[in-house]
Amino acid sequence: MDISRVNGIPVLGHQEPGGITDQTVRRIMQLQGGFAPHQLISLFQIGGPTLAMADHADHIHVGFSPARVGASGHRAPVLKPYQWPLLMERLREMRNPRVGSEPGGR
Repeated sequence: MDISRVNGIPVLGHQEPGGITDQTVRRIMQLQGGFAPHQLISLFQIGGPTLAMADHADHIHVGFSPARVGASGHRAPVLKPYQWPLLMERLREMRNPRVGSEPGGR
């Protein structure tokens, strides 16, 4: 999935260290298990699944590993239906970053 805005703030022009995009990438990196992304692409490479790519100045790409093929030969979904509400609840529990109006989030 691609994220182009966070709390109404565009990713474009807000990829400074400590800013809204940096904080969002770091929060997404905290997801675990089936919720953990395989890759996070923005202008930041800060370890883990992050990649910095210049063509991602206007969005954060969150990629998940392809679903595994089960014994039946069908692809298993990345998340089971009951896991989606759990993911949404966990995301609601995460505090939203506070970012000032000046460059650098001050």
